[in-house]
Formats: sequence, structure tokens, C-alpha cells
Amino acid sequence: MLERLREIEEKALSQLEAAKGREEVLRIKGSLLGREGELTRVIRSIREVPPEKRAEVGRAVNLIKERIEEKIRSILKALEEEERRRRLRGEGSIDITLPGRRIPIGGLHPVTQIIDRVVDIF
Repeated sequence: MLERLREIEEKALSQLEAAKGREEVLRIKGSLLGREGELTRVIRSIREVPPEKRAEVGRAVNLIKERIEEKIRSILKALEEEERRRRLRGEGSIDITLPGRRIPIGGLHPVTQIIDRVVDIF
């Protein structure tokens, strides 16, 4: 049983390293940790293990599951960061040294315009 767990862990980590995108990582996660996943089947079969070895197998399963989940989290986080960087590069950079845009100010009040005309006439 422990040999099978080690094989699952090695296979999972190598598949995750080779994964190219978010969808593939999630597919691998489902095949390992989903309802019908390999690791889930092993967890369900723990009841068939002799009682004196159940604790050891249980610890090994939990440790492997934690390692796989941590690897998945780190890969997804790295993919998310890369996507954010790619999106920012695509939008172009913002030059903060440029002067700000002037806000257009409205026109003069009609009474002020009349007063200015009258003053110009005299």
C-alpha cells in the first residue's frame, strides 16, 4: 500500500510539473483528488488494511495529499501571477511622470458676458 502511495505521489508531482495551463492542472487535481480520483480510491481502501498498519498508511495518505495540494496551490498561484503580468504588459505601461489632464472648465455666465460686452463698448 505504501509503495502504491509513493507511485501515486511521484506520478502526480511529475504530471503537475509538466502541466501547461490552469485547465490541465485542474484536470490532474480531479483525477487525483476528485470523487473517483486515484488518491481518493486509496483513502477508501484504508479499511482493508490490517488495523495495526492503518495509522501508518493514514499518515502517509494525509502527508501525500497535503504535498499534492500544496503543489497545486503553488502552480495555480504562479499561473495567476503570470497571467496578471501578461495582462499588464498587454495594456501598456503607464507613465506617471506625464502631467495630468486639464479638466475642462465651463463657459462664462451669460450676465458676465453681457457686462464684458458693455465694458468693451465703453
